[in-house]
Formats: sequence, C-alpha cells, structure tokens
Amino acid sequence: MLVDMKKLRNRKILSVRSRFELAPRPVKRFRETYEWDHSEREWRSRATGDFRTHEVLFRTSDGRWFIHWWARVPGWPHRWFEVSLEEARAWLERCGYGEKVRELFKERGEAK
Repeated sequence: MLVDMKKLRNRKILSVRSRFELAPRPVKRFRETYEWDHSEREWRSRATGDFRTHEVLFRTSDGRWFIHWWARVPGWPHRWFEVSLEEARAWLERCGYGEKVRELFKERGEAK
C-alpha cells in the first residue's frame, strides 16, 4: 500500500524539517528504489508510486521504524513520522528489499 495523503495528514508528524535527530542510535537507513515509467518518461519512486514524492525508511537500534517523506514541489514541507512494523515490512518489500526483510525480521523473531 502506498502512502495515502489523507492518512499522512492524520499521522503524528514528528518534524517538518529536512533533518530530524532519530534516537536511539545507531540508525539503519533504507533508501527508496525507482522504476522507469515509460508513459511519463520519468523515474517513479517504488515507495510512493510517484515521481514527485519520495521516502526513506529508518530503523533505530530499539526497533522503531520511521519514514522521512518529502516532495519535489515548492512549498511542501518534509515530514517525519513513525510507522508500524507491518508498514515498514510492506515498504521494504515494495522497494525490493526482499532478502533484507527475511534477514531483519528473522533475526528479531518477527517473521510471519
């Protein structure tokens, strides 16, 4: 499931700045991946399904998951928010991190 802007508005936004200090450290970062959209002739984010909006997923050492969302649209703020374990797993799978999903969720005993 892609991030729905209506649901995004209902989330508790932790920050609207481009940088946000996640704690506790260390933090593991997962960059979004892209696929070529032949009809639009642009690279589309697999995380958001759009070429204007982007996301990066973070995992803190205590197992909490956060998304940094931003858009290449003037005036739109950055957004940082916490996501559930299921949302993080779906995000990783959508972005092609299948092997990493098996590794991360198996090591913490969270595999389904």
